[in-house]
Amino acid sequence: MTDLCNTSPNNFTIVHFCLEKEKFQEILFPDRIKSREDPALCALGENLCLTRLHNDSRRDFEVWYMTNNGTSYSWSKMLTVPSVHCGRCLRPVSFMKNGDILFLRFKGGFVVYNSKRHKLEEVKVAGLEAPLYFNWVVPYFETLFSPKS
Repeated sequence: MTDLCNTSPNNFTIVHFCLEKEKFQEILFPDRIKSREDPALCALGENLCLTRLHNDSRRDFEVWYMTNNGTSYSWSKMLTVPSVHCGRCLRPVSFMKNGDILFLRFKGGFVVYNSKRHKLEEVKVAGLEAPLYFNWVVPYFETLFSPKS
């Protein structure tokens, strides 16, 4: 279970509750991400990820990925898409087999970030001709882990 809280005017902290150890832990955002940049927390694969849209004139869209080595958490910037006009409207959904990332658009439809061409490309989905307004896509992973009873 993970939640987001603003601990200072410039930084966010992720509050993580481990079901197995029954303990809370605070995880800081990367130093380069500040609250005024309106970051969004989501899941990508089995890990947390952050997206942010720079508030400068270029409007670059970034995706950051969190990994856990068993004792600590670290953030890595996965990609920067230059000059995105609606970065806040994109949510990462899944990694593709070829390393590309599938994004959901808030006002319907999907786009793929092509890692070879370094650009977003429309994805045509049979049966989704009209715009659908998805609120959120949540990845689901089965597990054999059960909280303590």
